[in-house]
Amino acid sequence: MNVLDQYVGCSDCMHECCVRDALDACFASWPNHSWVAFHCLNCDGVNRLEVRNGAIAEGYLDGAPAPCFIIKRRVRLDDFHIKAANNGISVRTLNLRWFIPQLSGGK
Repeated sequence: MNVLDQYVGCSDCMHECCVRDALDACFASWPNHSWVAFHCLNCDGVNRLEVRNGAIAEGYLDGAPAPCFIIKRRVRLDDFHIKAANNGISVRTLNLRWFIPQLSGGK
């Protein structure tokens, strides 16, 4: 399983896109939590993913009593590597690379 043959969905319109397209559409990250946000390619809704070595998870943020990520579905991915830094998250898989910058203000 890889980013080209696995899919994640939009929580607003239920449109599905391959993981690679979701990573292409990422615009913000929370490196200390391994969370990223992407815009749906269909409706422009904002969706969040948790990225970990070997897996990506669909879900949503819950803010009480502290921010946490509620996982709806986890997808295992072969050769999927994450590196979190103060300024964002780097993702590496196959021959593809992404850098998703930290959300301004770190919130």
